[in-house]
Amino acid sequence: MDFDTVINNRKTNFTWTDQEVDKDKIKSIINNALSKVPSKQKRMPYKIDVFDYSDKELRKEIFLHTKRDSKLTDEQDSYNPQILAPILLVFSMRNGVQALAKLNKRITEADKYGYKKNKRVIFMEMGIVSMSLMLALEAEGFATGFCECIENKKELASKLNLSYPVDLMMGVGYPSTKENYIDPNTNTVKDVYWEHEHKRPSLDDVVTYRF
Repeated sequence: MDFDTVINNRKTNFTWTDQEVDKDKIKSIINNALSKVPSKQKRMPYKIDVFDYSDKELRKEIFLHTKRDSKLTDEQDSYNPQILAPILLVFSMRNGVQALAKLNKRITEADKYGYKKNKRVIFMEMGIVSMSLMLALEAEGFATGFCECIENKKELASKLNLSYPVDLMMGVGYPSTKENYIDPNTNTVKDVYWEHEHKRPSLDDVVTYRF
């Protein structure tokens, strides 16, 4: 699929079909993208854990950490069904101090893991790699859906046996045309939440062409 088609058709996906996903194809796409993605000093200071849907209880646990509104009950909240995709990518830090030691020569006791000093570079690279993977997966016919609305990132990391908090998740699969889904917690059909409150800023406010 050419780039124009990908960029013009791509949107955050929330509901998924039951079509089986070829895991070897997923591995190939991810490995290929990661072998080429730019990284400062080639350190790749992030970790990507890829889950299928074989552990339904674990997926439900992840889902329960994506509550949209703390004021709503579980029955009222629409959560973030993009993480119920057949394949889920979970992004977190990877050995923050070791991966970026040369970028930060002095790490204070107050920040012994180097998190505060390292996080700017780590988050920047996480954005680069997640977008690279998104485009690579979309180019091969998959739909994707990002989720950064994560409650208690440290607790979720612990349940997933990760060393650092979960910072970002991305569902991958084949898109459904449905605008509702089955909540795995309440086992009820819920409508997808469509965000219309925020508007993109004028491009004139975002980019200045200096030529």
